[in-house]
Amino acid sequence: MVASGTICLVVVLLFTQTAAENEILNRITKLEKECSKLNSNVRDLQSEVEGLKAENKWGKEQLQQLTDAMFTTEGKLRTRRQGNEETEIAFFATIRTSQPHLGQGQTIIFDNVVTNIDSSNSVGGYNKNTGTFTAPVDGLYVFSATLVTVYDQSSHANFFKNNQRLTIMYFHGNAIHDHDKTSQTIVLALQHADTISIRETENDKSYYPDDHCLFSGFLLRQHFSGVIVG
Repeated sequence: MVASGTICLVVVLLFTQTAAENEILNRITKLEKECSKLNSNVRDLQSEVEGLKAENKWGKEQLQQLTDAMFTTEGKLRTRRQGNEETEIAFFATIRTSQPHLGQGQTIIFDNVVTNIDSSNSVGGYNKNTGTFTAPVDGLYVFSATLVTVYDQSSHANFFKNNQRLTIMYFHGNAIHDHDKTSQTIVLALQHADTISIRETENDKSYYPDDHCLFSGFLLRQHFSGVIVG
C-alpha cells in the first residue's frame, strides 16, 4: 500500500510539473506573440515619424518660400494683391494725324500717345511708330478701340493678337452719307511679348484724325509662375 501511494504521489507530482511547464510555455508563446506585435507597432511608428519629418521639412521649405515672397532681403514687407505686385501697365493713344489710303492688312497708327506706363521696366508697352502694343508681362489685359471713318466711307477693321484676327469692326458711312464709328472692348490673357494691334481690312481707307479715334489698354491682373500671396 505504501509503495502504491508513493507511485501515485510521484505521478501527481509529475503531472503537476508537466502542467506547470505547459503553462509556462503557453505564457512564453503568448509573450513572443505580443513582442512580435509590439515590434510591428514600433516599425509602424518609426515609419510615421519619418513621414512626419518629411512633412515638417516640406512645411519649413514652404514657409521659407512664403517668407521670401512676403519680405524683401532688407526685411521689409512686400506689397502684393492677389498675385499682382502692383505692376502698372497702361496706354492710351489717339489718331492725331491723318492716315490716308490705308491698305489691306495695314496696322492703324495711333500717333498721339497720351498715356504709356510700364512699371515693369521691360521692353514693351505701346509703340506709336508701329501702332502695336507688346505685352511686358504675362497677365490678363483689357483693350478698347473707337474708330471714326472719314465722311461717306464704309470699311472694316480688326483687333489682332500677334497675327491672329480676333474681332471685326464694321463701318457703313456711305450708307448714311456721313461719318460712322464703332467701338469694341476685349479681354485677353497674354504672355510676355504677345502683340496687340488694330489693322485695316480693305484698301484705300482712312479714319478721322484730330483725336476722334482712340486705342487704349491696361493690365488687369498679372500672372505669376511662382508663389502667390494674397
